[in-house]
Amino acid sequence: MSSKTVSIVSTVITVILLILLTLLTNLMSMVMLNGFSGSSAGPALTTSLACQGVGLIFAAVLTGWLTRRLIERNNLNKFLAAFFGVTAGLALGVAVSFLSFFLSIIVAEAIWNSR
Repeated sequence: MSSKTVSIVSTVITVILLILLTLLTNLMSMVMLNGFSGSSAGPALTTSLACQGVGLIFAAVLTGWLTRRLIERNNLNKFLAAFFGVTAGLALGVAVSFLSFFLSIIVAEAIWNSR
């Protein structure tokens, strides 16, 4: 298996796991925004989804790049390179998801207080 194939597989695994994390985070955001009206909760959820979408793209690029670099330049085992790449992508995705969760709460609170 070539390094490009391993890179693509690790990127797909990262994207699938981060989509599942996004679904869980948005469910938690909906529970947290339960007391807000639709006019303030809607933009907050949209902000959260936009941030997580950008984070997902960056995490996928990081995973593919890191996996390929570890295989080609460092001659690392393909399984280990994929593991490290997926781990780094998930770390970035979790950090962005965590920040977007709190950003959505801040946006909803700002809209609610501006009334």
